[in-house]
Amino acid sequence: MPSPSTCLSPLPNRICLVPVALSHLSRLVFVVHTIAQRIWPFQANSKTPPILINMTQPKEIAPDLQEGIDRKLLKQLRERFLEVNHGRLERMLSTLSVRHRMFLESLPLLLHINHPSLPGYVSGSTPNGVCGFTPNKANLRAASSISRSFAYRKRPLQQERIFSIFLMGSTGTVAHSDTSDMDIWICYDPALSQGAVDELQDKLHGIEVWADSIGLEVHFFLMDPIKFRNGVRSDLSGEDCGSAQHYLLLDEFYRTSIMVAGRYPLWWMIPAYDENRYTEIADMLLRKRFLKPDDCVDFGGISDFPAGEFIGAGMWQLYKGIDSPYKSVIKIVLTEVYASEYPNVESLSIVYKKKVYAGNLDLDELDPYVMLYRKIENYLIERKELRRLELIRHCFYFKVNESLSRTPNQVMTNWRRQVMLRLVREWGWNENYIQQLDDRRYWKVNRVSMERQELVQELNHSYRFLSSFARENNIEALIKQEDMNILGRKLYAAFERKGGKIELVNPGITASLVEEHLSFHYVRDEEHGINNYWAVFSGYLKEREARGREPTKKGRSIIELISWCYFNKLLDQTTRLSVEDNDTDMTEHELQQTVQSFFQIHGETLPYAPQQNFDHSAFPTKITLYINAGIDPMRPMTLKGIHRLSDQSDALSYSAFHHNLAITVDQVTFNSWGEIICSHYSGENALIDCLVHYMRQIPPDGSIPLPRLDVRCYCPSRASAIALRVEELFRDIISCYYSGTRSLDTRYILEIEQFIYMLQFRRNTPYVRGMRNYKDLIEALGESQPQYSQIVVDRNALVKHPLRMVAKMGAPGRIQAFYQSNGDQADIFIHDELGSIFFTQKNYFDEKTVLNPIRHFLENIQLRRSTLDRKDDIPSQKVAYYYISRNRRGDMQTRRKEFKALEHDEEHHSIQAIAQTGTFGDVFYTIYCDNQEFSQLEYGDALFAAVAGYIASLRRNREQYPCYITDLDLSQLDLPQGEQLQTVQFLQHKEKLESAINSALRLA
Repeated sequence: MPSPSTCLSPLPNRICLVPVALSHLSRLVFVVHTIAQRIWPFQANSKTPPILINMTQPKEIAPDLQEGIDRKLLKQLRERFLEVNHGRLERMLSTLSVRHRMFLESLPLLLHINHPSLPGYVSGSTPNGVCGFTPNKANLRAASSISRSFAYRKRPLQQERIFSIFLMGSTGTVAHSDTSDMDIWICYDPALSQGAVDELQDKLHGIEVWADSIGLEVHFFLMDPIKFRNGVRSDLSGEDCGSAQHYLLLDEFYRTSIMVAGRYPLWWMIPAYDENRYTEIADMLLRKRFLKPDDCVDFGGISDFPAGEFIGAGMWQLYKGIDSPYKSVIKIVLTEVYASEYPNVESLSIVYKKKVYAGNLDLDELDPYVMLYRKIENYLIERKELRRLELIRHCFYFKVNESLSRTPNQVMTNWRRQVMLRLVREWGWNENYIQQLDDRRYWKVNRVSMERQELVQELNHSYRFLSSFARENNIEALIKQEDMNILGRKLYAAFERKGGKIELVNPGITASLVEEHLSFHYVRDEEHGINNYWAVFSGYLKEREARGREPTKKGRSIIELISWCYFNKLLDQTTRLSVEDNDTDMTEHELQQTVQSFFQIHGETLPYAPQQNFDHSAFPTKITLYINAGIDPMRPMTLKGIHRLSDQSDALSYSAFHHNLAITVDQVTFNSWGEIICSHYSGENALIDCLVHYMRQIPPDGSIPLPRLDVRCYCPSRASAIALRVEELFRDIISCYYSGTRSLDTRYILEIEQFIYMLQFRRNTPYVRGMRNYKDLIEALGESQPQYSQIVVDRNALVKHPLRMVAKMGAPGRIQAFYQSNGDQADIFIHDELGSIFFTQKNYFDEKTVLNPIRHFLENIQLRRSTLDRKDDIPSQKVAYYYISRNRRGDMQTRRKEFKALEHDEEHHSIQAIAQTGTFGDVFYTIYCDNQEFSQLEYGDALFAAVAGYIASLRRNREQYPCYITDLDLSQLDLPQGEQLQTVQFLQHKEKLESAINSALRLA
């Protein structure tokens, strides 16, 4: 106990021991002890007599185990630890409500027996029986208050499968308040089978559920002392550190645990200076019967901290800091302190043991959280890091949660308040400063953001220190790789900043950030005109009032600002909203509708990421698209007096001018890690950029579920039609690529305004090509394909173009020719076996003139290919021919054409070409005209003139009507590995040769 000179006289509950008051104090202690025994008789069955508070400073006990073991000293040590344990039990009792006290009074009995009417009952064979425990009146009274039908019957020779029940963590410390949870270790008999352990776990889960029903959060941890000593730990979860730490956890247990019932820790009996011989001494004490094995439980010693634990523990505390930053900052700095002492680490549990051995039983000084603070304080003062120390004091004060600026309700001030009063006086905090901290629940977003920044900065500082410590000492973290991966992903999701990510600024710092009024302002860059942005202010502010004031938040789009306000809970259904548009089209009505959509889509809860989601990379789970936020797409047309001039009502190609009414897209994405990301797309490619981004996020192989998709539009003009059209487009794309009905090589054709786009996956990556006209599209569709590639045309694209019909009727493995007359011209489309399109225009006299040259050529190359290559994918069936016409409404229709077998036409010459790859990769040709050879090796650039001259010489009067290639051999071309020749390539070479020969023929 402290000397009179160190007592704090202003604190009314502090007992100052002065000689003249000893007799009165003895009576007071006896009364207090008697009352405590009546309301807290946990160990009434213990053979140890009640322990009264010592009136004098106990002497230091320093047993020399090498000289011999004194059983009397061991008994005194045990009694000292039990005295501290009893005092902490009394302190804990003073902080509990009646219902929570009932839980603790009933807990030993719940685990001692299996009774159907008590919480957690699973079966009569569930492991039970707490070592050395016999229920007393308080235990039985608590059980009867839970179940009136309960009646206790003592069973003879009951097996005691529960070795010990320990509270650990903040329970019973200055940091435990009525809102704190309880961590409870249940140490069980290692001889239990796995099935029995599982049944005991089920019982504990039932007790947790019951505790929750009375407003108490409880976490049980089943502990096998042998497995724990051997380092066997469970996987990472919300309330378990997994493989991240062992000795640090044991250190926390030894300095914070309170024994509720059962066996005491054997660790108490090993002197701190012999901690490095823990196993040897423990074995000797038990083997020689200085300690009874049935009286103690052995979790092992903590003499040597593996340095790798500091890294794992740091990661773990960062993980916990996501939701509980104040508590985690304190613990991660403690880990930093330990690492700075490595390899000569003096852990807090060793300091605690030394104090008890030395006879210092002052509960204030032995309070685990006070000891924790003192060690960090000494470390930071020595390093002169006073700013960090002030943050630690904030964290400590908030963790204790005892508002010193408020008058306590109780007549007698509680001991937790006394401890904090003593500390804040040391710290020099004045009443105004304390009042600011106590008003934390009224803090607004700017103050909360500053506090969070300090917390995150501190977490990052300690983590960088630990990382540097690991590198300098060449240390690997003692944490399983899968746990490290999970922690890393969780930390990335919580703290990593990236473009568009909504940063959540209130991880439990204050109760509410809701504002009564929020004003949204569009701020223009008057100087450059490009750095425009949206800003939100708290309160109702007009434009002139906002000038010069720092906004609560800035963003490049109003959707990003609304998202930030919504997910940080600055607004609720009662928040009033106003907007200063500054010549934008945003109205208060649109603003209200947009905000209401967030409540409709997301509800009032923040995104939650289950633990298993961090086993793999993040993927989108919910996507909301906002079209034209703050923009009227018809405004330019209205200002110019342009009105709808046609029946073209597609929102992506509106009116005869084909205007795109989806001008901007804001995408709000939830992902599986709980991140919220806002993306803004603008410009002429806004929608297509958003669409491709969607496809990049979601692999088409079905490895992740499709996200929920919502499309919203609240602009002044045609909002419903725009939203419907955009949603239709996305649904059609999803149906095309994500339904499993089509190949990923499928090409999707889409028209937006004056542009044509072709989408296609290549090696699981979306690829988009933009084209300005149909000629470019046809050229793109003529490219060779590695395998069959279907062409899917968007519901509103190519409405009057023959390609729509060609794509619709295309089939894998077949060659189909489509033609339509167009005055004196014929348009010919050939869809080959792999889906490539060949297009040509020929003079039209009749079907025979147009089609026979193509029929001859296709039949010849089919014959050649089937002769040289017997692969199954080489088409052998007849070419199908279709005539495209239009009905009276202008709708396209096709009619299959059947033709008789081709006969030799003496008027046309047989022209065969053979292509070969040259030395430098170029292609040169040899042409046979009626068996007359013309080689490029011989004629060079004059090849086609020579062929044309020969053909002209055979014609009467040297007529210049077109000639046609009748056969073509491409087998000698060097093709990329794995690529096969397809019909479209023969047709393209044919077209090139015919064009060159016919051009020369006109000059012959």
